[in-house]
Amino acid sequence: MISVPFVQLLYVVVQEDVLECVPHRLELPHLCCDIRGVAIAGVEGEPVTLTEPVTEAIAAAFAAWLLDKKKLDASRGLRVSIGHDSRISAQKLQDAVSRGIAGAGLDVIQYGLASTPAMFNSTITEDHDFLCPVDGSIMITVYLSSAPVIQSMLNVFTCKSYQLTKFLTYVCKPASHLPYNRNGLKFFTNAGGLGKADIKDILERAANIYNNFTIESLKDAERKASSSVKRVDYMDVYTSDLVAAVRKAAGNIEKPLEGFHIVVDAGNGAGGFFAAKVLEPLGAITTGSQFLEPDGLFPNHIPNPEDKAAMKAITQSVFHNKADLGIIFDTDVDRSAAVDSSGRELNRNRLIALMSAIVLEEVSFLS
Repeated sequence: MISVPFVQLLYVVVQEDVLECVPHRLELPHLCCDIRGVAIAGVEGEPVTLTEPVTEAIAAAFAAWLLDKKKLDASRGLRVSIGHDSRISAQKLQDAVSRGIAGAGLDVIQYGLASTPAMFNSTITEDHDFLCPVDGSIMITVYLSSAPVIQSMLNVFTCKSYQLTKFLTYVCKPASHLPYNRNGLKFFTNAGGLGKADIKDILERAANIYNNFTIESLKDAERKASSSVKRVDYMDVYTSDLVAAVRKAAGNIEKPLEGFHIVVDAGNGAGGFFAAKVLEPLGAITTGSQFLEPDGLFPNHIPNPEDKAAMKAITQSVFHNKADLGIIFDTDVDRSAAVDSSGRELNRNRLIALMSAIVLEEVSFLS
């Protein structure tokens, strides 16, 4: 038996008044499809909890869960795509996830730097040249939220010695409280993101897998991953499809954004592609876009459209470049906000209201 502690994962709902009593947790957000923890050392008081063996066990558990859900005949193997944002722990976690999936006998397709919407999209894209659709998808990222709500969590106990493995309390904190050392896993099938019951199931499976790891089983998973992992530039497919969808919605106009000056702020996350691969093909001018290069230390500002410093940065860029619009993304590009030429912010409720008005106008037109 490999000398790693057995990890038992117990699902609990924690109320605000008992947070101090149980401060060691694996983080499980409410109404979301991800697991998160501390992936690398570097922040005082935050020991690494999302280790490579733990990550490998969770990935293997997802593979087992997927096999049970899909129940396909043996003539076709299941495929799982893996992508990640710009966080500095992404590569080692991608390798660990790949070993877990490959060790369970499933095919692994690595996308590299990707967005969360793209990862879900890979489960419904019909493109056999790019090995799509996949049966399941894992995005390596961590959600940054500012909602001050205590969420559901998982206690993680180290049995035998009964020392608690420290998984920090999950409180939907401001993004500044989720620095570069954090990371996590989001899971998708073509039905969407996984719910809490599915995550609980996967984590219970992971506990058993982790407890039964041996040196030989880990080496075997590594051998399988090194020989079977495929790499695909799926973001090219995703961005091309996105451009095509916008053109169609605009009445089959090739460059519906021609003449518009739109600056993008990716916050050094995974969204830098949006300027050159989406807006420019649609005709937009994107000069003045900033922080497009991925950098998991996030040296310029927190990649969070709800953060005041981030919104100030995109607003200043709009003014400085005399742009018509500014768009800012979070780390994995599943949240965004906009700023118009006057500096007015369009995010959260305003953005939803704007989209609702557009939908209502379209429905009215069709009726």
